[in-house]
Amino acid sequence: MAAEVRDFFISYTGRDRPWAEWIAWQLEADGHSVALQAWDFHPGENFVVRMQEVLEHCTRTVCVVSAAYLESRYCIDEWTAGFLKSNDTQARLLLVRVEDCTLPRLLRTRIAIDLFSLSSSEAREKLTVGVRTGRRKPLAEPRLPDTGRSPRFPVPRICNLPSRSMKFVGRDDILIALDRQLTHQFTAAVIQPTTIAGMGGVGKTQLALTFAHRNSARYEIIWWIPGERSMVVSESLHQLATRLGVQGAGGASDSMGPLWDWLRAHDNWLIIYDNVEDPRDLMPFRPPDTRGHVIVTSRNPSWRGYAATFKLDVLSRAESIQFLLSRTDLTDRDAADEIAGLLGDLPLALEQAGAYIEESNISLAAYGELWRSSAAALVRRGRSANYEDTVATTWAVSLEKLRTVAPNAELLLNLLSYLSADSVGRALLPKAASTTPAVLRASLVDPLDYNDLVSALTRYSLVTASETDLSTHRLVQLVIRDGLSPAQRQEWSGAAIRLVNAAFPKDVADIDNWGECSRLLPHALTVLDHGVREKAELATAKALVERVAGYLAIHNQYGQSQLRQARWISQRTVDIATALGDEDSLSLATSLNSLGLVQRDLGELDKARDGHTRALDIFTRLLGNRDPAVAATLNAIGLVNHASGHLPEAEVAYREALAINEQTYGPEHPAVARTLSNLGRVHRAMRHLDQALTEQERGLSIRVANYGDRHADVGWSLDGLGLTKTALGMLEAAEHDHRRAEAIFTATYGDNHPYTARCLDGLGRVLFLKGDAAASREVHERALHILDSYYDPQHPHIARSLRGLAEAHVGLGDKTEAVRLLARAYEIDKQVFGESHPLTRRLDAEIKTLEAC
Repeated sequence: MAAEVRDFFISYTGRDRPWAEWIAWQLEADGHSVALQAWDFHPGENFVVRMQEVLEHCTRTVCVVSAAYLESRYCIDEWTAGFLKSNDTQARLLLVRVEDCTLPRLLRTRIAIDLFSLSSSEAREKLTVGVRTGRRKPLAEPRLPDTGRSPRFPVPRICNLPSRSMKFVGRDDILIALDRQLTHQFTAAVIQPTTIAGMGGVGKTQLALTFAHRNSARYEIIWWIPGERSMVVSESLHQLATRLGVQGAGGASDSMGPLWDWLRAHDNWLIIYDNVEDPRDLMPFRPPDTRGHVIVTSRNPSWRGYAATFKLDVLSRAESIQFLLSRTDLTDRDAADEIAGLLGDLPLALEQAGAYIEESNISLAAYGELWRSSAAALVRRGRSANYEDTVATTWAVSLEKLRTVAPNAELLLNLLSYLSADSVGRALLPKAASTTPAVLRASLVDPLDYNDLVSALTRYSLVTASETDLSTHRLVQLVIRDGLSPAQRQEWSGAAIRLVNAAFPKDVADIDNWGECSRLLPHALTVLDHGVREKAELATAKALVERVAGYLAIHNQYGQSQLRQARWISQRTVDIATALGDEDSLSLATSLNSLGLVQRDLGELDKARDGHTRALDIFTRLLGNRDPAVAATLNAIGLVNHASGHLPEAEVAYREALAINEQTYGPEHPAVARTLSNLGRVHRAMRHLDQALTEQERGLSIRVANYGDRHADVGWSLDGLGLTKTALGMLEAAEHDHRRAEAIFTATYGDNHPYTARCLDGLGRVLFLKGDAAASREVHERALHILDSYYDPQHPHIARSLRGLAEAHVGLGDKTEAVRLLARAYEIDKQVFGESHPLTRRLDAEIKTLEAC
């Protein structure tokens, strides 16, 4: 079998296996015999001997050529063997290029068969004709050439990639290294060097897009996610789950589990998170350990420990010159060198300069003169010559030209600079044109005028346009906003708020509107940010933020690790109400309480207490001191005081809340149970254990009577009872309560929620006291893993889990690890509570005791 002579041996690298199998299939369908490693090599065979036999007994070698193929040492051996067997009259080596790449000097004399950028039928025809020997006159009359192109083949089954720049140059070393990294470790982050941290326009997004487009044949799924906001990331993953048919029954967070399961079961997918600000923001949305691939782009250089990093600097001077000459079809290398120096070799500025030169039909030298004159004007206005001014100067040249050829295009750019940078639906602007300034409105409602404006902006590379969307680089937006006067910033920020508010569905509870809500969510968050900053259209902003909050709540977006985004929504509500002068409104007090609850969960206890205290003052003045809203606020104040160690103050707040709730609702209402549960917790902390047990048992009884025995509030009561019974030495009963609470929270929130972690910490303490330190350690480690993925590293809940884990290590005799864990807990508590807090002092004493042993 090994000595069987075949027509073709297919030489390929692992990344290009989809292409190799497609080529082999077409050749065999055309009557040829083929040897392919994926089909003909079997486990147990001697690979080297088998490869030598194949190379000896195949008439010709087909090389599936890509940049990765040319880098592979094994593939080099294979094509070299085919090359040495070739001669001038017999072509033993056939090159089939599946991506646009530069051939080694030794192969440049060979005519290649190029299959990239072709449809499947075109690629099949070109391949089968290309491998034939003899004259290749077609059997049928050739058809009239068609300038349109179908998508390349093979293509991913699901793909939402934005369009890429077809003028991309350089970066070959990083693209190859990125491919190697993903092949071996599956996750990579493309960042900028620390020396230019925070700088945009260096080409991170285009690099990721180029990699994805060039490698699209190897993936079944390619999914692009704007990574600036956690809510948008969550929404995009939910959309992917929907496309795959694995979404959960609820909203976005319900889809995560089924989506992660699907990704674990498959390996031919690529997810790209673009422009992520902080590695911690990505933790809850990072796919589980799988063999699929993840790319992250970020201006933040601190990704060590999360992903292998590739530092992307500006282009080399040679690459900048090559780009300008290619972009403009000009040949003046000296002028291109000068312009590259003026622009600091920044890809975004080079692209914009090239677009201007091409559109204006001027020389490279003439553009250099224009740029220098604009830079001088900036200096005369007192601005320093720095990176941002380099970009501003480049745009100033184009904007000056734009004002003469399409004045309203600049107005459209002003509006776009206050929307999200990505995916502004082209239909959105005409649809809500009535909300825009009159000077722009007429151009938006006239399809011809509107298309002319978009065309003008794209010609000068100020925006990127597809059939459905417009995108503006974040750096372009920044420069445009920076160039506006305060009055203009308020005008265009207000226009953007009115635009999004008009388009955002009024009925956010209607599932048929969720798709539109999802598409508009990034723009809503962006315009609200700008609106608060500019104090623009605040009444409209208030209506919009209420609908956004409603959509997110209904769509289950306040799930795991979304606390900072929940704080953002609550803070915007407070900011808008304050800016409107609603200092004494019930809506402001409600917003302050909502914000305080999130701040408490984030460990921002002083801020939370201040907000709740302010809300209490408003409610008391407007509603009197016996209203349920006052009781709810007192409960919130008690929670903050308890968390910060102010136990007597917490007890007073809870008792006042309990009296109001019993008077308002009667003794068996869930609001009474909630306050009893909180009061029992603070009494346990004060070591009034019998009193705590009585209060918590009464609270549990009320909740079971109202909700049944599987409700989340019942879980809270059981967890609190378990802690109190542990303190009383009732270990069997305590373990039973904690396990029941864990089962309820897992069923309600999932097994990776901080509520579940809380039960696990309580259970770990019980197991330790029962003498099973190993089981205690395992449970505490699981709890700590959950909390580390949910909260910031300095959150007090993490310190609590660290203390329990340290205790387990002491029980196992590992005092060194216990000291390390307690030291981390000490630093957290010191930062949150201060050095003089009893909890901090107790931790310090425990560390010193262990170190002395």
